[in-house]
Amino acid sequence: MRAVTSARAEAPRTSPPRGAVLWVALKDLRRLLRRPSDAFFVFLFPVVYAAFFTQVVSGSAAGASQIRLAVVDEDRSPLSQRVVERLRGEDGLQLAELGRDEAAASVRGGRRAAYLVLPSGFGVAERPRLTLAADPARQGEAELLRGLLLRIGGELLGDRVGERVRRTRERVEEAARAAAKAERAARAARAERAPQPGARSSSDPDVAPGSPPVDGEAAPLSLALAGIDWESLHPGEPLGVDDEEVSGTRERAPVPAAVTLPQGTIWALLACAAAFGATLVGERTTGTLRRLRMAPVGVLPVLLGKGLACFVTILAVCALLLGGVAPLFGVEVARYDLLALAVISSGVCYCGLMLLIGTLGESEDSAYRIGWALILVLAMVGGAMVPSYLMPAWMDGLSHASPVRWTLLALEGAIWRGFSLRDMALPCGVLVGMGAGCFALGSALLRARLARGWSK
Repeated sequence: MRAVTSARAEAPRTSPPRGAVLWVALKDLRRLLRRPSDAFFVFLFPVVYAAFFTQVVSGSAAGASQIRLAVVDEDRSPLSQRVVERLRGEDGLQLAELGRDEAAASVRGGRRAAYLVLPSGFGVAERPRLTLAADPARQGEAELLRGLLLRIGGELLGDRVGERVRRTRERVEEAARAAAKAERAARAARAERAPQPGARSSSDPDVAPGSPPVDGEAAPLSLALAGIDWESLHPGEPLGVDDEEVSGTRERAPVPAAVTLPQGTIWALLACAAAFGATLVGERTTGTLRRLRMAPVGVLPVLLGKGLACFVTILAVCALLLGGVAPLFGVEVARYDLLALAVISSGVCYCGLMLLIGTLGESEDSAYRIGWALILVLAMVGGAMVPSYLMPAWMDGLSHASPVRWTLLALEGAIWRGFSLRDMALPCGVLVGMGAGCFALGSALLRARLARGWSK
């Protein structure tokens, strides 16, 4: 036996058969194409990823995404109307004139990026000042608006300077004409009083030709210019912009963590849906679904049990992030009752998404990868990866179909937007509806696949 082994060890190595390398390569390529999840990530998902960011970059560069701005004109003066018209002429703005309360509610609700207030007395102030109240989660748009307002203020100041220069020129020309007219009158008066050649005036023997005029005969140009009110010709100061907080019932702006923490929570919820959805496929590969189909209990306990496990995990993660980590970063929650409502609604939504993910793969590994592909698309479209204001208009509208958008709105509304229970009804209702729809669709797909022998 040792001799055989030694002989084999000492046998010279030969080159592989001709075509063996090509055969192995073709086998692995066929295997890649036979696994839809692998083929998707290798060929299709890079295209989706590149196309998404291409649309974002090209849309931002071309100005396709408009900044939604509300304007509150409380002054109704010619100057305030000029400011509004200048803003209305900007291609990158979607303008709406609203009342102050309605404008503030639209910004707190995330429907508009900011609102602008032109207060009473704006048109007659020495330095006109307006108020800009921007959504703290959309500071990029706020900075663009501040730059735009400063540019418009510079243009208005230039218009005022031109107007004051014109008025100054008119007054100087008017004073020069008055001085010239007075000088001509004074010369005529001197000519009339001048004595005839060879005669002297008996009334005033000292008067001689060319003597200066008496008081009041002429108004020199310097005296005429001194009578101009130069202060009234001052063009005034540039346009001033004051900031105002719109964070609901809060008296100060939320800390940065209050804006970023909901986005981190989103990724935790998506991870829970992907992880528990993949384990549902694992129940098939281990034979659990087949045994339950033969037992009196059926498959429903498996679905409810996995949904409960996913829901409990979501509650635990949200309690850790929003209850434990948030205070460490100085985050103050406006209303804990509404935050609990947002978390519960989100849990229902992502439990339904979990069931849908569990019916998409043939194996636990493929379901996990397909689930993450779906999750990344929802995150990209919903605003968890790129702010919605950087998206083209059509993509921003598409984001309403992603549960990520509504989860962000619900969490932000409870933490710092100052939502009321009525305001929370829309995002929470949409989340529960999406969860129920995903659960119904996932259940139907699961029953159909079990009927075709998927559990075997």
